[in-house]
Amino acid sequence: MGEHLVQAWTKTVRGAQGRVASAALAAIEGKFELLARFLADEDDDVSATMFPFASSYLSVLKQLKPLSEKQKKNIQVIRGDRGLYISSWDCRSNDPMPSILISDLFSIPNNATNQ
Repeated sequence: MGEHLVQAWTKTVRGAQGRVASAALAAIEGKFELLARFLADEDDDVSATMFPFASSYLSVLKQLKPLSEKQKKNIQVIRGDRGLYISSWDCRSNDPMPSILISDLFSIPNNATNQ
């Protein structure tokens, strides 16, 4: 569903349909909490299914200027910054953190959240 919303946003932005594009972006960002939850899932197969949506969402954010504070935080969540994945990981165990750093999969400049 997330990728379909991104496709809708892309088509409406290109077609200069501002109100529809804004609604599509709001719907995408409304799904972000689910995206983050599934990225942090301890089952790698569940996390992996979210990579295409995460990548598409990052592509959308790269086209937006300026980014809102919420959008900047969303980038940090996807990148795995500041321990935001720890909710699904017992930090007292010796096991490595289950979620990989998404920034290793998607090239996000370190200054992307400072725009």
